[in-house]
Amino acid sequence: MSEPSSQYLAYWTESPESDPLFWPVYTVNVPVYLLGMLMNGYISYVILRHQITKIRLDRIILFLMLVSFAWSMFQSCRYLVSLYYGPQLFWRCVAACMSSFAICIFLCNLLIAIERFVLVRKDLFPNGGGSFFVGVFVWITVWILAILSLFATSPTYDLISPQNEPQKTIWLLLIASGSLFTLLTMAALYLSCYRYASQKLAESLGIAEAEELQKRLVKRCIVMSLSLTACYVPKLIYQIMQSIWTFGDTGTFWLRVVSDFGVAADVVVAPLLVCWFSSDIRDRLPQFAQKVYGVAPKWKQQGSSSSS
Repeated sequence: MSEPSSQYLAYWTESPESDPLFWPVYTVNVPVYLLGMLMNGYISYVILRHQITKIRLDRIILFLMLVSFAWSMFQSCRYLVSLYYGPQLFWRCVAACMSSFAICIFLCNLLIAIERFVLVRKDLFPNGGGSFFVGVFVWITVWILAILSLFATSPTYDLISPQNEPQKTIWLLLIASGSLFTLLTMAALYLSCYRYASQKLAESLGIAEAEELQKRLVKRCIVMSLSLTACYVPKLIYQIMQSIWTFGDTGTFWLRVVSDFGVAADVVVAPLLVCWFSSDIRDRLPQFAQKVYGVAPKWKQQGSSSSS
């Protein structure tokens, strides 16, 4: 069994203040996760309170918000607990849960892309594309079970990846290939949606109207594809670099800080995008939140229309 490096021993056995990453990582990430827990929890409440679950896309969005809420709560707690409590079983559970939560977040984003594709290309899916979703759930289940089996047979000293070989290499290959496949599939689905919708718009509308809608459509497709990439790819690059090259204690200091912050930022980015894309949710936000999106509260819209 591989022994932990002196960096990890110092990280987990000494006081938190002796960890060089304590202030830049913990004092930034914990507030972000707490904010994410508040935002995702509130949007989940809005969806359930107003029963915005009539169509499958709404239910997928609710699932994403609940997963992000659980991920935020888990990260907020584990950052604090792991500073003072560190048996190996606890470390393995934390590392396995972190990988599993990340996979579930990728799953939700992939399901949203598939659902949008199915809605746009109804001609190809008269039965609603149920086989697509079954296939994705089977693939994700196998992916998570494979990850859990790796941590069941290897210790972890960084709370991210297994320590022993070949488990560490297999974990990296599973995470890297699965993440890359998900991101590429999402990009391909959104590109296909954009091309098909643009063609239909050009056929049914005038040139000016079609161009305006096409701009809005391509902006949404780009944002949905790049948001997940921007949040998780830096962390993936960091893990690959750590597995290939040996760095000193401060060799990748800022890369780790930035990559950890990117993962944390996703729990805030996700609810912001959900409110941006879903008018049903956005219209039920408090007045100050609606101003962020440049939308007048519903009662003001009704008042102005009646007065006119």
